[in-house]
This record gives sequence, structure tokens and C-alpha cells, in this order.
Amino acid sequence: MKKCSKCGEIKALESFPKQKGHKDGRHSNCKQCRSEYDRSRYDSKERSEAYYANHEVEKEARKEYYFNNKQDYYVRKAKRRAKQLDRTPSWLTEHDLLHIKCIYSVCDMLNREGNEPYEVDHIVPLQGKNVCGLHVPWNLRVVTRTENRSKGNKHEDYLY
Repeated sequence: MKKCSKCGEIKALESFPKQKGHKDGRHSNCKQCRSEYDRSRYDSKERSEAYYANHEVEKEARKEYYFNNKQDYYVRKAKRRAKQLDRTPSWLTEHDLLHIKCIYSVCDMLNREGNEPYEVDHIVPLQGKNVCGLHVPWNLRVVTRTENRSKGNKHEDYLY
């Protein structure tokens, strides 16, 4: 038996929704009070219209920010991928990280101006067959998409 903090009634434990964070593993409000609260909160028409109007404005702002800062997204995406592979060394300095960001910025500028798409290539691949490289500035270069895709995951000595 438990007392609902909303209506004050004493009800069976099964009348309360489960909640892992609480001592007894049950929510402090009974299911009926919880349901009424949720219904009143989400049935409000003005609230939902305001949410969707604001949602569209935020969506447009995010889209514009992405368009103006694509290199930041590419850097984060590459950094995340390298981190997942455990290829970003902890000893990189702020200067090295800025250098990586600049390489991605150059790639983005070339993509905006040129006809052929460019990509940032790891000279020594992060997941090569015989050798694995690191996500560091001296292992990155800007190449055309066709050149990068034709190289695949292979490391060739003539690239140095």
C-alpha cells in the first residue's frame, strides 16, 4: 500500500507506475493522477501549435548553421569515427586539432568552388589490412572523391 502524493489516496502498489529511481521502485503519483496530468499537459492546443511553430524556426536555424559550418560537422564526424576506432591519440595538442579543422575547411572550400567533389583522406588508413594509421594532421590530405574511393583501405608506399 502506498499514498499518492497528488490525490492523497492510499492505493495498492500496482496502482503506481514503475520508476527505477525511487526506493520502492514505484512513482509517487498513482496511474490515474499521472494519466490526468499527462492528458492536461499534452491536450493543450495552443501549446502544441507554439511548439511546432518554434520547432520549424529552430529547424531552419540549424539548417542554415549547418550550411555555413559544414567543416565543423565533418571534423566532428571524422573525430567521432577515429575515436570509435581508438585512433585519435591523447597527446595531440590544440594546435594539431586546429590543423585538422583547417584541413577540413580547405576541403569544404574546394567543394564550394569546384566542379569535382573533394574528400579528406587518411594517407595510412584507420583500418588497413596490414597497417593502421592515426587521425593526426600529418596523416590527412585533401584529394578528389574518385581518387579517395579508388584507393580504398589500402596503404601504398608511393603515396609518401
